[in-house]
Amino acid sequence: MPQRPPSPRSQSPRSSRTTSRHIMSVLVLIGLSLAAACSNDGTPNPISPKSPAYAQSVGRAKSRGIEDVFLDVETTIPGFGGFFIDSAGDVEAFVSDSSRNVQAANAVRSWFTAHHDLFQRNPKARILLRKGSFGFSQLVAWQQAVAMGTQVADEISLIDADESVNRVTVWVRSQAAADRLPLVADRLGIPREALLARVADLRVTATTQTTDAHRPTSAGFKIKYNFSPDTTEACTMGYNVNVNGERYFITASHCQRNFTGGTGMQWYQTDGTQLGSTAINPAWATTGCTAGALVCRMTDIALVKYWPFFTSLDSTAAETSVVGNGSNSGNQTIGSYYRLASYLGDRVIGDTLYKTGFASGTTKGPLIQSCAITPPDAVFHESVTCASIVQANDIEGDSGAPVYYFRFPLAGDVRVAEGVAWGKGTVLVLQHPQVFLYSPWPIMQSDLGVTMTLWPH
Repeated sequence: MPQRPPSPRSQSPRSSRTTSRHIMSVLVLIGLSLAAACSNDGTPNPISPKSPAYAQSVGRAKSRGIEDVFLDVETTIPGFGGFFIDSAGDVEAFVSDSSRNVQAANAVRSWFTAHHDLFQRNPKARILLRKGSFGFSQLVAWQQAVAMGTQVADEISLIDADESVNRVTVWVRSQAAADRLPLVADRLGIPREALLARVADLRVTATTQTTDAHRPTSAGFKIKYNFSPDTTEACTMGYNVNVNGERYFITASHCQRNFTGGTGMQWYQTDGTQLGSTAINPAWATTGCTAGALVCRMTDIALVKYWPFFTSLDSTAAETSVVGNGSNSGNQTIGSYYRLASYLGDRVIGDTLYKTGFASGTTKGPLIQSCAITPPDAVFHESVTCASIVQANDIEGDSGAPVYYFRFPLAGDVRVAEGVAWGKGTVLVLQHPQVFLYSPWPIMQSDLGVTMTLWPH
């Protein structure tokens, strides 16, 4: 069993440089300040609350995370295409109508001041306005059209309304499929230039590895479903959470090989110690899924209720002594146990995220896609309708791993809970092609139908 190292309070915080996509030509440079946002006539122009009517009009899921912000901005700034953080740490936004540039910059500045800068951003960073071709609602509509109109032969593995390129990014499983994508666009009545092909493959990550049991239970350690001495099937424990005063932990739904909404399945640690049983595991839909998918759901997440006699748990996340970057894994030696802060708001493409899985250890990389549709994986043929993608390594067995964020310069022993990982992929066009897939906190809550707080709360 790994031994706890000295308290991470005494350690210096890790540093990480945000990375993202190649910077394209910039049309307007506007300095980022902490001033209040204003419209062209000088009146306040804050980002509006989420609009259910607008959500229905573009076929939105119950929550799209950061993409809800883009759609809300577009209600007052037609043609707004979203924003992301580039490799220099600047904020880049797409606007199709250049007369709206000042208004768009003010809206983006307002959001970062209220939701992001408080614990990460450098006030001297710039907002870069780029000429966009499409409003974000158009991209969402075309994302849904591709999801529902393609065929198995089209070899689609992911579809994203992609704010970093102002296109619908379509991951396909072969170069031949990428070459056929313009014909797919023609068949669906979508402009060819609106679709961007990337050759990649995705799959969920529940299979074999070994590691020791750990007390108290902590995010990032190995767990087994329906334990028996000869089984090698295992996943990773996510966060310990409180729901209505009861103790639970989160992990990946597919780990229990049941897509019908079954509950009562039992979970163990590697030494056979019983942890609890599945309490909430929404049934996966069997109709209305993307081509080739047998089942589909907003997330791949299940909630497990601890048995009353199991009291040894905490609210830390384990981080390995080696953190893998790019396509590298970490190790399986615990270096620190970090205190966790509750989810603090939507992450933006370019933010650096970490995950700790028992197989690949701790890995980190930039968020590269948000609320993507993933039809379907090669093992279970499942489709997830709102997945976030991080460019970092992931190995079979990491399903259920905690995903977290670090940007508290004065609190190096704190990590911000972001979500739970459940899948992996390879994107051939990237310099470091390994990626992992995860579901952010608010999307998990929406899918499970509960409010979760970290334990102890």
